[in-house]
Amino acid sequence: ASGNPNILKEIELRREIDELNADRIRWHKANAAVNDRAGYLARQIESLPGLIADIGKDADSILPKDEKNFFTVGGKSYEAKQREKALTDINDALKRLGENKSAKIGEYRGFDVVARKIYLGKYKISLQNNSVYELSDDIGLATSGFFTRLDNALNSVSKELNAKKALIPAYKKELGGLKGALKPWGRENELRMLNKRHDEIMLRLKEKE
Repeated sequence: ASGNPNILKEIELRREIDELNADRIRWHKANAAVNDRAGYLARQIESLPGLIADIGKDADSILPKDEKNFFTVGGKSYEAKQREKALTDINDALKRLGENKSAKIGEYRGFDVVARKIYLGKYKISLQNNSVYELSDDIGLATSGFFTRLDNALNSVSKELNAKKALIPAYKKELGGLKGALKPWGRENELRMLNKRHDEIMLRLKEKE
């Protein structure tokens, strides 16, 4: 049997088949990644106009700072000179939050201020109107810089608007490139012929047994 050339041929064919199957698996994975990305881009292109409209409304609705009606907590309005008292009430509201629970803790310059307790006394703060604008970092309890951070978030709304507008042409360009990258594997016939030859060799080997 060791001198049977069909044995060596079967080993060679099996190696070629394994290599082609591995190549097909790589192609499937690459194509799946491209399809996933293309699907994501298509969904973003469809949803971005609505989001841009909401952010645009928010940019137009930002109120100037009001020394008399500076911050509202629990329906009670505080003047700017009462900000320390407002911070106390804000922190009381934060302490009442359960783990992973969210609640509106106040109003500032035309936006709801919403907090979510995330872990170990840390809170994620966001300003909400038509869309949501999270503060860049989590906080513990609110301190004197709390209102400055809210102002910074509001100041970034127009930047967010421009960034979202720029995404649409960028995503369309990328999507067009991905569509061109989606190509058939193209080696099906080669694999089919190898499998056929392998089956024939196996049949001959069984006949020799």
